[in-house]
Amino acid sequence: MVGSRSTPDPAAGRPSRWSCRSARARARRGRAGAAGESKPLSILVVDDEPHILHYMRATLESWGHTVEVASDGTYALERALAGPFDVIICDLRMPHLSGREMYSKLARQDPRVAERIIFATGDTVRGDTLQFLEALGRPYLHKPFTLAELRAALGHASKQPA
Repeated sequence: MVGSRSTPDPAAGRPSRWSCRSARARARRGRAGAAGESKPLSILVVDDEPHILHYMRATLESWGHTVEVASDGTYALERALAGPFDVIICDLRMPHLSGREMYSKLARQDPRVAERIIFATGDTVRGDTLQFLEALGRPYLHKPFTLAELRAALGHASKQPA
C-alpha cells in the first residue's frame, strides 16, 4: 500500500473504493495493470506528508511517468494552473489550503484542469467528505490504497480528453 514500508502484491489488493465503476471492476478482476495505462503521464502529486510524496514519486516514476510533487495546496494550485499535467493526485486534508479548497479555486479559474484531479483521502467516514466526493463524481482513492488501485485510477485518467 502506498505510504507503508512494505510493498504488497498489487494483484492482491482489496476492491477499489474510488468512484469510477469500470476501473473498480478492472481492479477487482486483477486487470488494473499496465494494460490500463496507455501512455506516460505528467502527474502532480499533492500531499502534506513527505513519506507519501516520496513513495508516490518513486512508484510513479518507476512506471515511466513524469512526476512533480507539492507539499501544500497553495503551491499545488500555482503549479496546476501553470502546468500542463495529465493528472493531479491530491490529498483532501492539508493545512492552509485543503484539497477541497484547491479544487474549488481550480474549478473557478480553469475547469479543464480541475477535471484532472484524482482525490486521495483516508477520511471517507465523515459524511461531508463522502458527500463532497460523490457530488463531484471525481475519482478518488481511499488511503491506504493498493498499487492496483493506483494503476486503475491512472488508466482511467489517461483516457480522459486533454
